[in-house]
Amino acid sequence: MSNLTSIDSEPINPDSKKVHRPVHIGSGTLVLENLLLPMGLNIQTIQLSGGAITIQRPSLKVDLDSPADIEAEVSASDLQNFLQTKMPFKLSDMTLEIRDQRVWVKGAVKMLVTLQASVECEIVILNKTQLVAELRQVQVQGVGAQSLFQNALDSINPVFDLSDLPVSGEITEVLCEKNRIKVFGKVVSTKSN
Repeated sequence: MSNLTSIDSEPINPDSKKVHRPVHIGSGTLVLENLLLPMGLNIQTIQLSGGAITIQRPSLKVDLDSPADIEAEVSASDLQNFLQTKMPFKLSDMTLEIRDQRVWVKGAVKMLVTLQASVECEIVILNKTQLVAELRQVQVQGVGAQSLFQNALDSINPVFDLSDLPVSGEITEVLCEKNRIKVFGKVVSTKSN
C-alpha cells in the first residue's frame, strides 16, 4: 500500500495530534472511481457536485454547507460480478445486459438438470434511498421459475443503498441504458455540529 500524502506534502497520519484547519471550496466536483460498497457492489464512478464544500483531515472528511447533486454509475460488468458472488445459486454462462430501463440476465441454472434461464428485472427506487431489482419476467426453458429467482433477488436487494455512503439524501432518478445504471440524487453532509 502506498503512503498517502496531503496537499501540503506531509504524510497523512490519522493518529496525528496535529490540528489541521479545514479547506473551504466555494464550489466544485468531487469524483470517486471504483468505490467498493460494503455489500460488494463496485460503483464505477460517483460524482458529487455542489457549492460550499469543506475538506478536513487528518482523515478525509467532506462536509457540504448546502445540498449537492450526486451521480453514480454502475457498469454491466460490475453488476454481473456482484450477482455472480451474491446469488444463492450458480448461474453458469451468465450474460448481463442493461438497456431499455431493464436488466436482462441469461445463463444456465442447474436444478435436477441444467436448464437455460432468462430473467428480466426493472431497477426501481425504494423509499428514495435504495435501488431494488424487481422481477418482471422469468423463463427457464419454457417453465416458469418465478419463485426461485424472486428468492434470489430478495437475498441480494437492495442492489444500491444510499446509506452505504457517508452522506444522507435521496435518489431522484435511475436510468438503465447502454450497459450502465446511472443513479441521480441530492445529498447533504452527515457532518455533526
